[in-house]
Amino acid sequence: MKTYTLKVAGIKRETEDAVTLCFKQPGLKKIKYQAGQYLTLIFRINGRRYLRPYSFSSTPIVDSFLEVTVKRVPNGIVSNYVNDKVVIGDVIEVLEPMGDFIYPKENSFATIFLWGVGSGVTPLFSLLKFILNEESLKDSRVHLIYGNHNIDSSIFWDALHILQNQNSERFKITHFHTRSEKNENPSISIHGRIQPESILKLYDSNLIKESLHYICGPVDLKRNISNILSSYNL
Repeated sequence: MKTYTLKVAGIKRETEDAVTLCFKQPGLKKIKYQAGQYLTLIFRINGRRYLRPYSFSSTPIVDSFLEVTVKRVPNGIVSNYVNDKVVIGDVIEVLEPMGDFIYPKENSFATIFLWGVGSGVTPLFSLLKFILNEESLKDSRVHLIYGNHNIDSSIFWDALHILQNQNSERFKITHFHTRSEKNENPSISIHGRIQPESILKLYDSNLIKESLHYICGPVDLKRNISNILSSYNL
């Protein structure tokens, strides 16, 4: 399997517990990848070698850097190292991109649903930018249903809303917050988890049936979305 050595050209603090590493493309041979894939980072920490896969948050046709977003995991050796120790100028070894969480080639769906919770939004963000910028998908509409504790814990909050403002006729976000702030406007988010009964009130069954669905998050999310699709006999 191919390995590359990448230099950290930038670091973006997304939330208190998540950062985006921006890697400069190699000078001679560019790394090719597709939106929705992941990059495996290799670290040596305290004498041990660790390999960790992280989804791309960048998109080939949009972003010049290779970007992965890493959320801190309690007692996570690598995620804590990335959030606390990695600095601009560091050189990190990586494996070639992998993964099939990608848009199907030679297919065009009128509507795409992206379902995510927490850091599960990372590959969805990559796919979203691809869909909004791919010429062959210019008529496709995207719905992102995104669950978090609150606004402050929502990765890419500002970037997502900029994209929504720029693509208001094609892109809609529905936020679910389990720990909404007292002063949070009810129009911004729905209080609670992503549940079938809430979704069924928001979307027409025909729209759900005819759409392409991507789900990235914990088991509960996948089960809930499966229940939604099952209720429509999908």
